[in-house]
Amino acid sequence: FIPSLEAAALCVHVDDREFIVSRIKQSIIDHKPFSCHCRIVNEKGDMKQIFVQVKILVDENGKASRMFGIVQDITKQIEKELELKQTTERFHNLSKATEDSIWDWNLLTDEVWWNDNFYSVFGYDAAEGTPSLGDWILKMHPDDRTRIVSNLKDIKQSETDSWKDEFRYFKKDGTLGVGLSKSHIIRDNNGMPIRIVGAIHDVTERKRVLQQIADSERKYRQIVETAQEGIWLIDENERTVFVNQKMCELLEYPREKIIGKENYFFKDETEVEEALHLIERRKKGI
Repeated sequence: FIPSLEAAALCVHVDDREFIVSRIKQSIIDHKPFSCHCRIVNEKGDMKQIFVQVKILVDENGKASRMFGIVQDITKQIEKELELKQTTERFHNLSKATEDSIWDWNLLTDEVWWNDNFYSVFGYDAAEGTPSLGDWILKMHPDDRTRIVSNLKDIKQSETDSWKDEFRYFKKDGTLGVGLSKSHIIRDNNGMPIRIVGAIHDVTERKRVLQQIADSERKYRQIVETAQEGIWLIDENERTVFVNQKMCELLEYPREKIIGKENYFFKDETEVEEALHLIERRKKGI
């Protein structure tokens, strides 16, 4: 290999070659240094990413007399930057695909990033700037706020890698919602927490439905327990799973002595056969 501009240019990737040669020629004309990033191909055919710095020396007559430069292999750096870019893009695309509110808290700078859903759910205007962690906490119900703040502080001192908590918060329209936050703690090589990435899932509707079911069951139980008729429930094995208070009074047995017993346990021998017959008919839907 004989060093020359032409020989060096042949090592440059074909897509970058014209650009590099033109920059060198222009530098020779105006005597101005330049730096740039380009690709080269080595003898093995492997492509490398390099950073080039070039300076032109002039003689006493002001003419370019010598050119020297520094070439730095930045292949690994470029690969890491590309990997980081792809990871970041993937993260942002996922945050757009979910209905959850995604947040990323940098513990070193105390900066917080939120996805678009956060602004719509909590009622912030993105044009007014990025809300701080404190702004978010103020949206929480006062009875939950102290607990959440305490838990976030404890994370910094703990060795856990995850955190989950549920809290009530005020929505944009002023109504009270319920959020379930699940977070992952990212640590440095020394085990110190440096970031917390989490997702807040709105479980308001699920909580409402569960409460409705609980209320309905409570009303049903009240009706059953206060009924003046005896109510007796058995499973597919003819074992008792429920009796109301009136049934206990009729049988003159406490509830705990009835649960688990076969239906015919409390019947006269002459009624057992008829009871079994009726149960079989019920099983067949007759």
